[in-house]
Amino acid sequence: MRADAERNRALIGAAALRLFSRHGADVSMERIAREAGVAVGTLYRHFPDRNALVHAIAADTLRDLLAHALEAAGRDEPRLRTLLEIVEYCTRLPLALVAALTATPVADPEVVELQREVDALLEQVIGQAQEEGDLRQDLTAGEIVTLVKVMVCRANARPDDPLTVVILAGLAP
Repeated sequence: MRADAERNRALIGAAALRLFSRHGADVSMERIAREAGVAVGTLYRHFPDRNALVHAIAADTLRDLLAHALEAAGRDEPRLRTLLEIVEYCTRLPLALVAALTATPVADPEVVELQREVDALLEQVIGQAQEEGDLRQDLTAGEIVTLVKVMVCRANARPDDPLTVVILAGLAP
């Protein structure tokens, strides 16, 4: 992709995220193009319809999360610290919005695969934290992944949010 096309795609994605966050998913494609500072034709060249735009935003967000999680998991440090860093990073991403936007019966295969990769990595880190004795043994890694998703996919999720603090404290052995 040419540099200007890549820049336009990024501008469109960022504008869509801002507008979806403020006004919901029904924002017109024309308004998104205006917010991004591009022509409507440019928007449609990159994203033929709203679903393509939404799924691209979801895939970009999950790719970002996966890259950060892989980097964190590659460090030689206690797995609980790795998990907490990933959770904290999740709170900076628009995961609540992405979850709401992609809650459709027909999911994009790339988004499904990225979500599977993120889940598998989290389960691995959680399993290692359990082996190290830092997380409860009576919950499966899958159950903890579900708790983490519920925790970070809330609007305004933050590491110091009372619900986040309670959930994380409840995972201690």
